[in-house]
Amino acid sequence: MTEERPALNQNTNFHKLWAGQSISLVGINVTYVALPLLAIYAIDAGAFEVGLITLAETVPYLLVTLWAGAWIDGRRRIPVMLFADLSRGAILVAVAVLTLLGMVNLEIIVGLMLFYGVGSVLFEVAYYAVVPSIVRRSDLMRANSRLQTSGSFALLAGTNIGGVLTQVVTAPFALIVDAFTFVASAVSLRWMRVQETIQPATPGESRRRQIWEGLRYVARQPVLRSLTLSSALYNFFTTGVMTLFPVFAVRTLELNAATIGFVQSFGAIGAALGALLATRMIAALGAGSSYIWAKGLAWASVLSLGLIPAHSPVTVAALVVAFSVSGMLIVSNVVGITLRQAVTNDQMLGRMTATYKFISYGAQSLGGFGAGLAGELFGLRAAMVGGGILLITTVLVALVPAVRTVRELPTEVPDEPTPTPAAAATK
Repeated sequence: MTEERPALNQNTNFHKLWAGQSISLVGINVTYVALPLLAIYAIDAGAFEVGLITLAETVPYLLVTLWAGAWIDGRRRIPVMLFADLSRGAILVAVAVLTLLGMVNLEIIVGLMLFYGVGSVLFEVAYYAVVPSIVRRSDLMRANSRLQTSGSFALLAGTNIGGVLTQVVTAPFALIVDAFTFVASAVSLRWMRVQETIQPATPGESRRRQIWEGLRYVARQPVLRSLTLSSALYNFFTTGVMTLFPVFAVRTLELNAATIGFVQSFGAIGAALGALLATRMIAALGAGSSYIWAKGLAWASVLSLGLIPAHSPVTVAALVVAFSVSGMLIVSNVVGITLRQAVTNDQMLGRMTATYKFISYGAQSLGGFGAGLAGELFGLRAAMVGGGILLITTVLVALVPAVRTVRELPTEVPDEPTPTPAAAATK
């Protein structure tokens, strides 16, 4: 049946979503730089404390994601996203104000970031489920590519802004900037006019059964299963390395906040290049091979971070190269997001996304906390190198035929949770 949604270039709802998310992502990357530096400067946080804050922000992916997926599948997603934006903005303002008043401590930051993480879970589960309700399935790859490209430019702007704001006006004011970007995202959502199709739950069906159906759906799909495991391994080890990086950069490399934001922003330059090359790369190598090559480049870049020498003329240059190469991960993001959405039925999008986030982002929370412990026990450099070496597992998992043989991204969803359509595989 022909979809009634307009073509992507004429789709005003998509453009409103795109604009709001582009602004919000700038703010999120400001916080990505500013929050650990706030902890380091305001409460003298070390590797363990920064790891604990990362755990607090990400552990809701383990605790509430599966419930959120089942809950969101039975209601309109945009109001959920709007609430999540406003609540996260309020939490960042609270952290900033308490810091300026000299009342912040580790317990307060951890507690507030737990609630921030819950807001992030609600937003992301709803967000990835709502995109196929806004654009045609045949436009999913282009839509996701545009959203990911905005993410790369937001990384470039946000990390630089975060570093400069932290250096010039201190970290609390940097968090307030992010809070305003959440408001901008909420305004864009409020302006959208989307007729969301709600699949009512079967009478008498328990939330536990709905959650179980989502888990089984992902487990039975070879593509979904492999992508989820690969992402979980990537998030576990990369989050571990990047949790330690601000402490490593300040304590070992002796870099200031502006320089840290500057080098991290080069991940956006690599991502922008990857976004420009993504379509050609997928056409030339196939979707599966492009996914694997992008993950391989990201692995090499993350591994190199722990090997960079301190007090050397090449320190900053080496960091710039490492973060630039890491940005090529955007190619695997475009392929992975589109492929997950394309092979999933509309009524399962929330639960599929929740299951994926539960496993992959749950691994992220454990990775950050584990890295904090490893950094305290074995030292920052040793823990970062160890995590970088083990990151190779994310590439090995993606080599399975279910991913490797996918040539073209499907444009039609199967009626049942069956393996990848034959049209999507190499013939």
